[in-house]
Amino acid sequence: MADFEIKRGDTWPPLEAQLTGESGVIDLTDADSVRVNLRSDTVSIVTGPVDFVDRAAGKLSYQWETGDLAVAGTYRGEFEIHWNTGDIQTVPNDDYFTVEVFQDLDPS
Repeated sequence: MADFEIKRGDTWPPLEAQLTGESGVIDLTDADSVRVNLRSDTVSIVTGPVDFVDRAAGKLSYQWETGDLAVAGTYRGEFEIHWNTGDIQTVPNDDYFTVEVFQDLDPS
């Protein structure tokens, strides 16, 4: 079972997460932005920036945009944090989360 499941073309519900690392919750107070990177065997998706729900608690939400989930399939995912120092951190750094985009019945 995937960590997040949605139908092709849908924009709701948003992807919500709490980012953690080896030391626990990642405080995003000093993050400039976070993006979601998804990849299947044939498709790569890099989203626009996420919304911060609670920076100190590492909580964020990404509201899917039209076209983000245009192709059904199983995607490996990661969050890319851009810190105000110019550094970049990828979470998780030792694995991926999974997003399953199911084919819908609408032929368009």
